[in-house]
Formats: sequence, structure tokens, C-alpha cells
Amino acid sequence: MWSNSCITSIFFFTTLVLSILHISTSHTLIPDICNHVSRDARPPVPYGFCMRSLLAVRGSRHATLEGLGIIVMKLTNHTLTDTGRYIKALTREKELDEYVRTKLESCFRSYWGSISSIKSTIDCYKSKNFDDANIQLGSVQDEAASCDEEFEGFIGFVSPLTARDRTISDLATIAVKITNRLRDGIYT
Repeated sequence: MWSNSCITSIFFFTTLVLSILHISTSHTLIPDICNHVSRDARPPVPYGFCMRSLLAVRGSRHATLEGLGIIVMKLTNHTLTDTGRYIKALTREKELDEYVRTKLESCFRSYWGSISSIKSTIDCYKSKNFDDANIQLGSVQDEAASCDEEFEGFIGFVSPLTARDRTISDLATIAVKITNRLRDGIYT
């Protein structure tokens, strides 16, 4: 029969080993994900952007792969919302060219549609419907790209949304890669 001190020692040792394994896994998870998206995504997501984005979110350092997926989707949602507000502020400028205003308003409608897509994506993701989640994420990527394309025909004007569009596209790409790993059963 086992003594209480023996059982306590085994419990303590097992807890310690599992804690160490969790910490070492979580500390390598973000760099692993960022290596993957900077190497294998098309177009690739810059490694530094991926690391800064994921590490900036509280709790990400100790998140599981599933947790990182939620984190990056919420970060994408926040960035979409912020970009929508930015577009609204731009369209209020009195000296803004009417052609540019029309293009910005089109982008605004696209971004608000993408916000509902991200919310639906999170629901699909949580229910482990990864294929539908990826379809929704793909639509977010497409909207970001199409918004930037709105300005291509306007000679002498650079889209004020290029950097934001790229950020949204990159965040959605990270989310797609995480979702694919979960769908394929790759948890590290």
C-alpha cells in the first residue's frame, strides 16, 4: 500500500513535469507558428510582424495553439474595427477628393462586412468547423486586397489604407495557418 507521503511526492513530481512541459511548449509555440507563416504562407507573413503581433497580446505566451487562434482572430477583429473608424474619419475631411471618398466608402462597407465574418469565423473555430472558419478568413483576406485595389486606377494617389490592409491580411493568414494545423491534428 502507498503511504500518503509517497502519493504526495508522486503527485508533486507529476505536476512539476507537466508544468515544465507546458511552459516549454508554450514558449516555443509562437516562434514555431511565426516560422511557419513566414516560410510557408503565400504571400509570406514577416516573422517579426508575427512575433510582435502575437507577443503583444496578454496571455499569448502561455496560450495553447487553440488559444492563439482565438487571440489572432480577435486581434484581426480589433484591427478591422479600428480601420473602419479610421476610414470614417478620413471620409469626413472636407477637402477630400470625391473619387477618393467614394473608394473609401466602398472600403468601409467591405470592412464592416468583414467584422461580421470574423465573428462568424470565431464561432466556426470554437465548434471545430475549421474548413468553414478558413472560408470566412479567406473572405477577410480578399476584402483587404480588394480595398487596396480600389485605389490602383487613381494616378498620383497612394491608398491611405495600404499598411492597414496588409496588417489585416497578415493577421488573417496567421489565423488560417493555425486553423489548418488544428484541422490537420498538428498541435505544436
